[in-house]
Amino acid sequence: MASNVHWKARLLFIALLFIGGAGALVWNFWSSSRYRTYWIETHDPASGLIAGAPVEFHGVNVGQVTDVALRDADTVRITLEVAKTAPVSKATVATITARGLTAWGFSGYVYIALENTAPASGPLPIAPGEPYPRIAAAPARIVTMDTMVAQSVDKLQTLMQLLEPLANEQTVASVKASLESLQMLSHSLDGLQQSAEALAAALDKKTVASLKRSLEGLQQVSAILAANGKRLDSLIINAERDSRDIRALVETSNSTLRTLNAQVLPQFSRAIVDLETLSRTMNGLATRLSRNPSALVSGTTLPPGPGER
Repeated sequence: MASNVHWKARLLFIALLFIGGAGALVWNFWSSSRYRTYWIETHDPASGLIAGAPVEFHGVNVGQVTDVALRDADTVRITLEVAKTAPVSKATVATITARGLTAWGFSGYVYIALENTAPASGPLPIAPGEPYPRIAAAPARIVTMDTMVAQSVDKLQTLMQLLEPLANEQTVASVKASLESLQMLSHSLDGLQQSAEALAAALDKKTVASLKRSLEGLQQVSAILAANGKRLDSLIINAERDSRDIRALVETSNSTLRTLNAQVLPQFSRAIVDLETLSRTMNGLATRLSRNPSALVSGTTLPPGPGER
């Protein structure tokens, strides 16, 4: 009786193994009929990418990563299972992308993003000597909070190393002088702003209207000058012609004056001298006649003196 129980248990175990193996074969066949295997190679770090990571095509989950392994010191080979319904073609490009705050864990994960860089150009073939079709790899985009913090710390340390030799007394004094100059410039800008505000306050409506009327008056004057341009030109021409006539008259007057200076004035001067001489003679004669009126009858001859006889 006990042997029968053991025998039945063995048969049940074998049957379960057979059913499990058959189920695995059926699942493998079914999954292989739904998915197709691809692989990519990249020289970028694949930090956080693990087996089971999702594969997305234009943001839609179409498969998963099955294996991540090093091919050599600089190359990572990644194997993917992608649904046959996904439009993978020769134009498809795979990018290792991070989503979330960190590259691995509850706050983020790394996945493979598939995109077509051009219109679909037919199915992706298997190259000779390769086990699966290879999808071209684009530069990785693993930019997460932890990597950003690490990069920021590295850059800050590099910056501190560069600034350390500059942190001397001369540099500090120069920076202080620059700050003082900036303060002076700020005060100047404040004064300029106040002047602008005062100018804006001065330019009230009345002032603007007055300026507008002045501009309109200037425009009218300009229009009048433009309209009377020909008349002004004729006046200028007449003025030039009159100036030429006046110049001829002046030249004639100058020659007349020269003639007067050379001929008339000398004769006139001599006549004046003669008149002055005659006037003096007449004055002397009048004086003598006033003293001796008889001289008008007897003459003015004086009798000889005592010694002249």
